[in-house]
Amino acid sequence: MIAAFDFPLDCVYKEIMHSRVLIVFLQEPIAGQVKLQLAKSCGDEEANTIYQSLVAVQLRQLKGLENCDIRFCYAPADAHDSIKFWILPQLENLQVIDDHSWHWPQSSSQLKISFHPQAELDFDHVVNHALTDAFTDGYDEVAVMTSDCPMCGSRWVQLAFSMLQKHELSIGPTPAGGCHLVATKKAPNISPAITWDSCEQTADAARLAGYKHALLPELAEVSEFSDWEIILESPLGAALIKAHKNLSGRDHPLPLP
Repeated sequence: MIAAFDFPLDCVYKEIMHSRVLIVFLQEPIAGQVKLQLAKSCGDEEANTIYQSLVAVQLRQLKGLENCDIRFCYAPADAHDSIKFWILPQLENLQVIDDHSWHWPQSSSQLKISFHPQAELDFDHVVNHALTDAFTDGYDEVAVMTSDCPMCGSRWVQLAFSMLQKHELSIGPTPAGGCHLVATKKAPNISPAITWDSCEQTADAARLAGYKHALLPELAEVSEFSDWEIILESPLGAALIKAHKNLSGRDHPLPLP
């Protein structure tokens, strides 16, 4: 229930829909069900805390998006209320549209925030399904990202969309060869071209389909515990440490010896 967030009734606005939407894929933050590879090094509880810290910082990184709505696609499908109660309090100054969507006035153009369950498929088909749904809902350009790359903020999302002026697809590669961000415009059969774990395969499939693509800067994801240690030394380190402390109560995010 949105009343749980204590929004005043006069903060209900007429829905405004932009032509662009950013889809952010999320998992319900339950220990033992998120960041399984990372958990092999630090345990399920710590991996869950790290995951929530990454999401908190990524949400902050998305402030400043212009002319773009945000759609959170979550799993499992019955986690709607749980995801809302986790995400919405972290978005400042939310304004209610209805029971399913909100405005986040972080820029000159108010962003529509909405929540949708992921299809219960392998992840490439999840991405394909989410893109198809967004285009069916009337969006002309769609970007997709996971919660593994907090360095991918609003400036890279905006760049990905701007690249679509001359290309059908823009791809953000990771050092491991996968994707951290993909943006595409509405075009026949373009969604199946995306292979999330392989930037190269995605680029090749786009080329074979006759579509031009552009590459964004390479950004690292946090999949292994060593990735987490590295990103703590980055410019985002202080924000991640603060987010982790808010969740764990510990001054330092690394597990105690």
